[in-house]
Amino acid sequence: PTIPWLSSLLRENSFQVENNDLDQNNEVLNQIEGIERQFMLIGRAAIGKFDNKVAEIQKNLSNPDTFESAQVQLGILLGFDAHNDESNAAPDPWWFGKSIGIVFEDHFDGKNTSVLGAKKARQAYTHPNWLRKKFDIDDSFIIHPFILTPCDIAESGAEPTLSGVRY
Repeated sequence: PTIPWLSSLLRENSFQVENNDLDQNNEVLNQIEGIERQFMLIGRAAIGKFDNKVAEIQKNLSNPDTFESAQVQLGILLGFDAHNDESNAAPDPWWFGKSIGIVFEDHFDGKNTSVLGAKKARQAYTHPNWLRKKFDIDDSFIIHPFILTPCDIAESGAEPTLSGVRY
């Protein structure tokens, strides 16, 4: 079973790509299929269920106690294989596609007037290594670390590791 408008989106946007863009194109197609799976799980005629799910995620993203679980749910809704782990030194949630992943370091308690510290930057920078070791992931799988923070400024000691981290 397919969702007609999502399938037509794939057909209408049959990607004309150069050979070096094929991996990115396959990742996008995989992502669309993942989103389609989520719509199918929610139900084709259940727009209200989808709206409720989105509202629940939005509400939980604004609460420090439910933020990480909402991040996982958002990743799943967006078609990723999304997880979290509370073990020692584990990153905050991660979202994996077919060949690209995103791993988060959440700085929920930061303020826009705070300065991002070197410790948070180092944590985020090392999260891809933690995931590679824990799940035996080879280097061909690209993992992008992100820090979610309201901070606009980082301390100078954070700068060397932030070059490999998005925030």
